Amino acid sequence: MEVGGMILVCIGLAVLIIVTLLVFLGHLGLFSEVEVKTGAPPFRELTVCYKFNRGPYKGCGHLFTEIYSIAPELKTIGLYYDDPEAVSSHELRYAVGAILSDGVTPEPAGVRQRVTQHGFQVATFPAIEHAVLASFPFRATFSIVLAIWKVYPALKEYIKKQSLCAWPMIELYDSSEIRFVAPLTRQEDFLVPEATEEPAMDSDGRLTTEDEGERSGTEGGGERPVAAAASGGSSGSSSFEDLGLTAGGDAR
Repeated sequence: MEVGGMILVCIGLAVLIIVTLLVFLGHLGLFSEVEVKTGAPPFRELTVCYKFNRGPYKGCGHLFTEIYSIAPELKTIGLYYDDPEAVSSHELRYAVGAILSDGVTPEPAGVRQRVTQHGFQVATFPAIEHAVLASFPFRATFSIVLAIWKVYPALKEYIKKQSLCAWPMIELYDSSEIRFVAPLTRQEDFLVPEATEEPAMDSDGRLTTEDEGERSGTEGGGERPVAAAASGGSSGSSSFEDLGLTAGGDAR
């Protein structure tokens, strides 16, 4: 009886742990439905501060960490320009930073000077009316992992089914939601200037980018699947590549 009672206790504890884990993951968005649609993005003319880099998308995390440490009051943003299925990992282009103004909310006083003092550049992207859109709850770090796991396959299926040219992939983070935007018009206007320049090479003819895996970040960073169609602005439907995943930062 004593052994049988211990077994029942262990089973009960295991069930309790599983139920608790499922409730927690449900709170983070595990069971959230992902709706993909076309429409106007959640911004008008978009002014951002950013840093640009080339290399595996999983190396972008330290830039999210940096901008959050400098301007935690701003919503963060990541722009991913290339299709990992068509472009080698060390040539992938991306920009990470924060939103200074979304065309609706005015730019906070003094923040531009603060971020540019730390080497961030400023760019303005146009208001558009047509983009592929999706969103996911952002309630804790692990919500980013779940978003990567759930949203990108849904985006891939939708873009392929509709035969769309949707790029670059833009991720917008705020305190409660991750929004995914892939423009359908004026796509080249979302290229930061560095993305159109020839990459710098070292003496051995290799790109002078940071080694993948050297950095980790707090939000939106790390290994992840990223959508970006038509490298360099060529036409065609989007494709996606699973690159693993790393958790991002705390909700804010």
